[in-house]
Amino acid sequence: MTISRTDSIYRGRAIVTYDGATLYSNAAVNVTTKTDYFDIPVAGLGVIDRHIKQVITEVTLTPHGEITATILSKLFPHTAATPGSSAMPATDKSLVVWPANGKEKLTFKNAFVSKMPDLLLSTVKTALGQVTFTAIGTNAEAWSAAGHFVDLADAAFTDTGVSATGVKTVAYTASLGALGAPWNAILTKSGWTISFDVGLDAQEEDTIGIFDHLYNGQAKISAKCNPIGLKVTDLHALKLLQGSGAARGASGTSLKQALTITGGSGNPILVVNNCMLEAAAHKYDIGDRVENLELVTVRSLSTGALDALFTLGLVA
Repeated sequence: MTISRTDSIYRGRAIVTYDGATLYSNAAVNVTTKTDYFDIPVAGLGVIDRHIKQVITEVTLTPHGEITATILSKLFPHTAATPGSSAMPATDKSLVVWPANGKEKLTFKNAFVSKMPDLLLSTVKTALGQVTFTAIGTNAEAWSAAGHFVDLADAAFTDTGVSATGVKTVAYTASLGALGAPWNAILTKSGWTISFDVGLDAQEEDTIGIFDHLYNGQAKISAKCNPIGLKVTDLHALKLLQGSGAARGASGTSLKQALTITGGSGNPILVVNNCMLEAAAHKYDIGDRVENLELVTVRSLSTGALDALFTLGLVA
């Protein structure tokens, strides 16, 4: 056996397109197809066969940082996460992995955002963390149908749209509800990290396997920063520790506040609804007394309906 550098070894970058958005990754685009088997054992012989239970593909990438209204709407679709409703699009949406060398372009027939990217809101970080797409077979179609799961074909690469123009690394201001200082202008050492967990349960049917994913009611958002200038009294103001209204079993409704983080005109604005302070850690050393701040969402009802978890868009 020999090998030559002129042999056809496929390498190089790829772009991902999904529902009208083109995504350029700041590192590799990773495609992982997982086949889940179940064993056929026989006493005294062990496992004599393995049968196929499910085939699922995950596509992960970290977008290079371009922010447009289209990109935000496609990467952050789970704003409501209403328990029991489907997290997948009403109609199948294809995800395409298109290599720059044109070889083995993949078109997954039915994909959705199963893990929204972290938001990294800082002057020195691009705004988008890693996103995960999950692909399953075409809705209401047997596995045996041609092209049920993915199409693979060579196609000349023609995309020339990559640009640094829309990459947002700007100064963000943050405020918590209508509270006064310091909560009306929270200062941080390195910006904010917002992590999303919408809570998904896969739904299976015996002949098809996984055909849907439902919101399971466990959705939450975590907003973290390393603050500057917070005092212990500021932390206590966000928790019912003692005094009027404080009691074991008391409702924390009055403690919920909307966290608003905005980059100003033309830049992202995020509103995380119903945030509460869960931990109030502080230390006594040469550094800041309060070095870590984490706010976590709690679901809330308005006129009998669940409030949205968050809103995200661009400031006009």
